[in-house]
Amino acid sequence: CNELRRMLLIKGEKIKWFGNYLPYGVQGSNIDLVILVESKSRKRAIVIELKLQDLNNENVREETITQVKSYAKYIGKAMTNYGEAMEITPVMLTAHKERKRKVQETMMDNKVKWITYEVTSNGVVFSKIWMTNV
Repeated sequence: CNELRRMLLIKGEKIKWFGNYLPYGVQGSNIDLVILVESKSRKRAIVIELKLQDLNNENVREETITQVKSYAKYIGKAMTNYGEAMEITPVMLTAHKERKRKVQETMMDNKVKWITYEVTSNGVVFSKIWMTNV
């Protein structure tokens, strides 16, 4: 989807690799999506956690932030170990729900992008809830 691509990619970046449901650690969990992108001047990994839960609940939101940051750190270390040091961008992609004011305050302290989606009769609509410059 072009709309989501514009939210995730920085101008000039091209997708080099895309993977889903990647094993994480020994406890048996999985990273939902990892996208490796490249431009003339940089390499970057986008780590995406997909959620259906209502992230208005602060505990669920904080748990998701911690989870995606942990996945991002793991991917960063793995890429460095393979000699491919790159920037890492953690992203939460969640179903659209009504948002409370405090959400933005919570997200300001985190280097996590938050995008929501809503399925309508015209297709899928994506919205930026919080985008930091990571």
